[in-house]
Amino acid sequence: MNYLLTDKHKALKVKVKEREISSSLEDIASEIPLNIYINNEHFVTLLCTPYMLKELAVGHLLCEGIIKSIDDIDDLSIDRNSIRIILEKGDFRSKSSEIARLVTTTCGASDDYIILLVRLDNPRISSDLVIDATKIIEMARKVNKNCPIFKKTGGTHAAAIFSSKGELFNIVEDVGRHNAIDRAVGHAALNRTEFRKKVLFSTGRMPADMVLKAARVNIPIIATISAPLSSGVKVAEKTGITLIGFVRGNRFNVYSHEYRVKCEE
Repeated sequence: MNYLLTDKHKALKVKVKEREISSSLEDIASEIPLNIYINNEHFVTLLCTPYMLKELAVGHLLCEGIIKSIDDIDDLSIDRNSIRIILEKGDFRSKSSEIARLVTTTCGASDDYIILLVRLDNPRISSDLVIDATKIIEMARKVNKNCPIFKKTGGTHAAAIFSSKGELFNIVEDVGRHNAIDRAVGHAALNRTEFRKKVLFSTGRMPADMVLKAARVNIPIIATISAPLSSGVKVAEKTGITLIGFVRGNRFNVYSHEYRVKCEE
């Protein structure tokens, strides 16, 4: 696969203050449709940044509750922008129908998510993980420094997984904020990461469906440079996740389960 992460496109550069107009070649973020098939049935098509496709597909299945671990995958093959996954365990059809209904409700009332938490068997996260506030600030700085596609194009989101000491395990980018989280989780899962001791950092807003991704793999802390939505806060409260938003400069807000964040002298 020789996909390019960025492409050049001719643009008209307009500088209003200087009253200048000129032609230029601008970097833009690439995207492709990734078709995921499960047990020879089309499951979903994701519009995504064309790299680490295996990690994205595995992470998507984990974050959507289709599989519980990578051990549920019997076989995985990639043919250009199509990934075929064989699952031997469980009833894929019943699980996929639940997920389809969940996706539909994202356009409805946020309270629907609270009801569906019971149906989707999301456990409440019980983690004794505690993190110093300074580590959250350090994470934001590391993420901002390690987003080469965004720096060239301004067209991607990032997601990263850190230890509670602020050690960077991985950082990925994608044109979609949901995909970025899926890819980071998939990469970590394929490396047998213990999620209960990790922090998920994102550059995207946090509605319910984003928080549910972390809940399904038992990540206890989510931080983002952006804002939470009311549905995201409700799901974080229900599932036991510490949700942190507006990590900018030397400050941030903690919206749920604040006992995991400490300000040590």
